[in-house]
Order: sequence, then C-alpha cells, then structure tokens
Amino acid sequence: KVKLIVAKIKGGVDKAKNLFSKNKEMEEWEKKNPEKAAEVDSGLAEIGELEKAKIVDRKIARKDAEDIAKTVQRNYSVFKQIEVIVRDAKVWYRYTVNPVAENGSESDGVKEQEVDDARIDTKSPFSFLTEALKRQGSKTLGEGLKEKWVESGIEYEVRVHPADPRYGKKGRIFRVARRLPGLNSMGQGKGWEYMDASGRWWPTKELKVMNSAAEATHIEIPPEWRINNE
Repeated sequence: KVKLIVAKIKGGVDKAKNLFSKNKEMEEWEKKNPEKAAEVDSGLAEIGELEKAKIVDRKIARKDAEDIAKTVQRNYSVFKQIEVIVRDAKVWYRYTVNPVAENGSESDGVKEQEVDDARIDTKSPFSFLTEALKRQGSKTLGEGLKEKWVESGIEYEVRVHPADPRYGKKGRIFRVARRLPGLNSMGQGKGWEYMDASGRWWPTKELKVMNSAAEATHIEIPPEWRINNE
C-alpha cells in the first residue's frame, strides 16, 4: 500500500527530500525502517499538495499552515508531531517520527522543511492597527481613523469605522490594506490586498466574489482593546 502511494507522487517525494535537512539519527532511522520512511515521504509530499490551495501571492496564513500540519499528522500514523514554526518570515514544518522499539530502546528523529514559496506575514492585523495609532501619536481609538504609510516599498493603509451589518460585525471594525510594489502581468500597478484576522492577504478581486473572505477582512475591535494589548 505504501509503495503505491509513493509511486503516485514520486516527483513530489523527490522534491520533498531535497527540501529537508537530516541529522544522523534520522538517517539511521530511515535505513532501519524503510516502510516508515516511505510513509514519511508521502506525508511530506501531501504537505506540498495541500499548500497549493492555500498559498496566495507566495504567502500562506499561519492558521492555514497549522491546519495542514494537523491534517497530515492525522492521516499518517508515522508522525508523532508536526508543528509549524516561523523563522525569518518563512514557514518551517518541523516533525518528529513515532519511536520504534529496537532492542528494548526507542529512537526518533527530527528534521525541518523550509517552504520557499510559502511565506507568512508574521504581523497580526492588530499590530498594524497599533502601528497606525502610533503614527498618529495616539494611544486611544476615536470614532474613526485612517492612516497610510510606506514601508520597504509596500504601501499600507489602516482604516477604522463603524461596522457594516452586511458583514456580520458589530461596534467598530478596522481593515488593513497593502499594495505591493511593481507591475502585474498586464503591466499595470498591483491592486490592493486586505488582511483577514488570521494574517492572510486577499486580493480585492477575490473579495468581490467571496463574501466570506470579505467578512473576514472586516475585523471587529473588542470594546476592551487597548494599544497596550498588542
């Protein structure tokens, strides 16, 4: 059964192997447990496949990456744990294999994968709200707010206004938008994107056809929120 799975995704497995660094303990584990090692390769390849549906503009939200890790861990019993870590604004999947009894002892191994095309925005939406307030020299929110700035060539805009009932929110909400530098495939300036509560950026064209995504980018501000909370 494992061999059939590997055969179906052999290209993905080869790519996955190249992306992983190994320690000596893991290499020894693979030699002694070839079938389990094949199952690991299948799981790593599935991570890549599941990411394809979640990556937007070479970025993936932390929650989406964590959901992928949970799914693969659940589908493949060989994994003891798969966790998502962020390092230098890149997502890494770090996993540990389940121990295998050998002469009365147990062994396990850990290796990491850097996903080059799955960058994550490590800032939360409330970090941008805090930044906007600081730029205006304020520590409290008024009835409304609008602040624009440029950082590393990227335009940002934060707006605060009363919630629109159409998006299922109450009280005050805020929206975080950005526009990346450069031109799109049509030779035009890139459009605005909006961040949802999980940190994922959504292009405006997608918000126009996905009401659930539009709702997610209208982020409700808890009445008790203060700038020091961030």
